[in-house]
Amino acid sequence: MKTKLTLLAIAMMAFIVACGGDKNTPEAGDKLPDLTIEIPAELEGNAAVVAHIKEGEKILNSFSDDLEDILDEIFPYADKPEDELSAMEQIKLATAGTKLITVFASHSMEYATYIENSKVFEEKFNEEEAAAFAVVMQAFEKRLEDLNKKYEKFETKQNKE
Repeated sequence: MKTKLTLLAIAMMAFIVACGGDKNTPEAGDKLPDLTIEIPAELEGNAAVVAHIKEGEKILNSFSDDLEDILDEIFPYADKPEDELSAMEQIKLATAGTKLITVFASHSMEYATYIENSKVFEEKFNEEEAAAFAVVMQAFEKRLEDLNKKYEKFETKQNKE
């Protein structure tokens, strides 16, 4: 059991380390603000598209908040070598790792479905609506990039060795 927890803790830390960078990390609790998409004028008259865009905001904000909550749980242990982690700390990391996997799985499925539904709308758009919707989708992509960029410097001492 202890070996499994240690392996899970290592896997969790490896995931965090995979982002690479130096130790100039964001402070725990310093979350990105909620994403708010300004509805382009070309799409304002289509209630179904507006609702779809708002749903995308909700999905990404939920993912962002959940991810940052989990990373806040891990943050205190980021500089601690694995062999210095107490059993309780290893359990906390293992629990956070399980939460992280669950968050990625659920939100990935939700976002994939959202993207598929977006394609249905895109097929019906005229050229101006398609261009406006592309801007909205770029804003969603930017949020994911912002999350990645924010935590790209999250590194543990184990990675420095």
